Amino acid sequence: MGIALGIDTGGTYTDAVFVTYPEGRVIAGAKALTTRQDLSQGIGAAIRAVFESAAAEGQPIQPSDITLVSLSTTLATNTLAEGQRGRVCLLLIGYDPALMQAYRFDRELATDDVVYLAGGHDVVGDEVTPLGNPVLAGRIRDINSYTNAAQVVRIKGALHELLQSVIPS
Repeated sequence: MGIALGIDTGGTYTDAVFVTYPEGRVIAGAKALTTRQDLSQGIGAAIRAVFESAAAEGQPIQPSDITLVSLSTTLATNTLAEGQRGRVCLLLIGYDPALMQAYRFDRELATDDVVYLAGGHDVVGDEVTPLGNPVLAGRIRDINSYTNAAQVVRIKGALHELLQSVIPS
């Protein structure tokens, strides 16, 4: 038996839950406010809260007990479903464009404006593929990595620099 950590970032709250895996018994759950300006803050708060909740219920969980992590977002799904979208570019880190096309996953994306970048981490957060150049021909190219935010932070910096160059002060 393993412990799964499930995280869902919604429009108002970010939920976190510990569940036995694969049985599906809920050990503890917690909520934190979704922080739209920086989703990692709300995600971090929800994760801290679920660890505290498990301990308060007499079932403390250690990070080394976690065998599976799942991150989802209804925030993005709701935005699309409610028609609140504008023109977007999807950034994918660590995805193989040929495989995406071969299995027709590219047809399921919310936009045709997709940029692929090399990069990725293994399940414990160690970098296995260095991040590709995030700026190519004036466009930012691909994103992926939730076990280690280092590449995402670099993308954020590159996006900030790009936006500073194209948006007047």
